[in-house]
Amino acid sequence: MEITELVAENIVNKLSTLLKKKITVATTDGEVLASTELSETGKNYEHFKKVVDAGKELEVDGQASKATLGTGLIVPILYNKEVIGGLFIEDKPEEYIHYRHIIGTTVELLIHQNLVVDSFPYKDKIKDNFMFGLLHRRLAVEDSKIREEAE
Repeated sequence: MEITELVAENIVNKLSTLLKKKITVATTDGEVLASTELSETGKNYEHFKKVVDAGKELEVDGQASKATLGTGLIVPILYNKEVIGGLFIEDKPEEYIHYRHIIGTTVELLIHQNLVVDSFPYKDKIKDNFMFGLLHRRLAVEDSKIREEAE
């Protein structure tokens, strides 16, 4: 599985809201899919490739430039025990030490949430199917489950 741009944007939006930090999500090739800084999108960083290849987090230190991300933490994005991308959080080591262990799990849960929500049929479609079944007498009105669904 590859991380999609939509999922990357959702991860960036949720984490940046929670942490109030610069967040960047990239593919396994190091290409930035989404970031709190829109100018980062489409850029390619070698640091992400290193994290993906090693499968473990990397602390980076320095000034942000075209070749480097700045000071922060890059963690691999795992889904079903497979590395599908990388995530950068711009922060000081004394700050991210407090939350570094929950980032991977949080991101995996966000990915799972996106996949589950996308697989649910829309509420309108559920209502349409229910009404169609009633009108065409495909549903038994006497059935207690049907009554519960109607309510």
